[in-house]
Amino acid sequence: MPVRNVMVSTTATDQVLVVKPEIRRVEDLRGKTLGVAGIRTVSDISTRLLLRKHGLAPDTDVKIVALGGSSLRLAALRGGQVDGTLLSAPYNKTAVKLGFGELAFMKDVRKVPSGGLATSIRKIQNDPDAIIRAITATLKAIRIIKNDKEAALRAMAKELGIKDREIGSMVYDDGIKLFSDTGIPADAAVIEEIETAKEILGISRDISISEVADWSFARIALLALK
Repeated sequence: MPVRNVMVSTTATDQVLVVKPEIRRVEDLRGKTLGVAGIRTVSDISTRLLLRKHGLAPDTDVKIVALGGSSLRLAALRGGQVDGTLLSAPYNKTAVKLGFGELAFMKDVRKVPSGGLATSIRKIQNDPDAIIRAITATLKAIRIIKNDKEAALRAMAKELGIKDREIGSMVYDDGIKLFSDTGIPADAAVIEEIETAKEILGISRDISISEVADWSFARIALLALK
């Protein structure tokens, strides 16, 4: 598609494998059932990657079932239909408050950026100043979030509906560790994400970073902030 990523907001995914409290190690998942959003989705591929890293064979040692969105997977976990599932904030922290455990953080397994800004090649060619302004504003917002927890918690309550202060605080404490100060990820992280996307989409040809990203605007925004 004629679009490019122009900045990332976080350096890694916030997905966490949340499990029943009696499960203490990834190896304990043998014979268990894990829920994912859908087959060949990011949560499915990430779950399989995590299992293989710990010597478990997906679909053989561990059953994987497609359940849909985060709220559905959390409900399935609460109802006992699955023993664990990957969840992002605030669902993972809601699960923690309900007594479930955070077994593995995907940021320790996959160092890929998550979230950010993308735009069309037409916009890049015709209105580059607007792109720079958007990136500058986003980087400023990240700095405010990192330096003012109370302001961030108020915004989370208003904009994201996270009214529970305990859950909001847990989400914040994990989230600020992932925010990017520059908006520019490492090349290795982008290449890893490209390979994941290729697997999901069934693409075999080589894809360069320049085909999916243009970090030049983020570099200009950083210079302006300095």
